[in-house]
Amino acid sequence: MKTNLLKQVFFLAVLFMVSLNSANHHAAALKTVVSNTVRDANGKSAETPHFQVLKKHYDFQELRSGDCVIAAGNTLDVFSDGHAEFRATVWTNHTHSGDTWHHHVFFKNAAGAIIFKIDLEGPNHMNDDGTRYAFSSNFNFPAGIFNAVSFVSESGNC
Repeated sequence: MKTNLLKQVFFLAVLFMVSLNSANHHAAALKTVVSNTVRDANGKSAETPHFQVLKKHYDFQELRSGDCVIAAGNTLDVFSDGHAEFRATVWTNHTHSGDTWHHHVFFKNAAGAIIFKIDLEGPNHMNDDGTRYAFSSNFNFPAGIFNAVSFVSESGNC
């Protein structure tokens, strides 16, 4: 009888230690929390905690495919929470029937290996009337690869 009681006490002590250890890991994670001060219409403020999201920013050069162009200065912002935002300007020089820009984005590690690829479809039915078309796309990727992304490359066709 005493042996069972001792086993139960020991088991509860182990559970308690594990829960303390989990609490310590949780507390360490909370140290990465930052906060913003938000003011309401009456000027009262409140602290709103949020987790810091890291960002990597990429600028690209002009890219041409046939009579289609994606302007220099197109950008990609990649965030540690697993989302990305692509912004560009595209146009066609000679097509009357409508072109579509097909954009390919490659996340690469330090060795140059592709660790993520996504295909983005640009504006449909572009015409050569001088119009510059805004091309933007938000997409998700596995957040766990954020730190492994050393550089990004792109290609496209029309």
